[in-house]
Amino acid sequence: MSAADLQHQPFIPEPTIPSSPSAELNATTTQRSYSYKELLPPRSSLSKAASIETINTISVVGDQWQESPYQGSQLSKAQYDRVLSYVKAGKEEEATLAMGGEPCPINGKGYYIKPTVFTDVKDSMRIYHEEVFGPFVVISQFEDEQEAISRANSTSYGLSASVFTNDLERAHRVAAEIEAGMVLINSSQDCDFRLPFGGVKQNGIG
Repeated sequence: MSAADLQHQPFIPEPTIPSSPSAELNATTTQRSYSYKELLPPRSSLSKAASIETINTISVVGDQWQESPYQGSQLSKAQYDRVLSYVKAGKEEEATLAMGGEPCPINGKGYYIKPTVFTDVKDSMRIYHEEVFGPFVVISQFEDEQEAISRANSTSYGLSASVFTNDLERAHRVAAEIEAGMVLINSSQDCDFRLPFGGVKQNGIG
């Protein structure tokens, strides 16, 4: 899932919160987030686009059967190892690890991983164009609306996308141009599974 922030003032975009109760094992959760360049200066550690403190407050890792945790464990050791291999790949390709990227055992056990955010991500990097399926978000910059659309459409996937903006006309214009089975506005992961939708490209039934 891709998300573009077309706001021109600082705020905390929902897609930069890199975890969910399903520990990102949901095909429509966000992995790629595009932020307006003025909100995310080069080599930043999230800067104005997101607050690490806010993410840590929301994305509490723990036993998914308890009430307080927001993010549970990975489904298996294979998936746990897969997510950590992408953390390693991101570091090797010189993206900036802004937060997380480490095991987070609960009481010394479990396949838990801290919510992970990479910034300064290039389109050529594995963590950008491959699906991780973990508590993992990459953040890239764009300079204008057309670049945001072009980059959102540059991946091989197209199941779900989101547009964040306070301009409703722009939201509908951009949503119409994004190649995805569904496009949410100022929200993410709010799909109703009673409503049919399909993916495009290599997602869903596309």
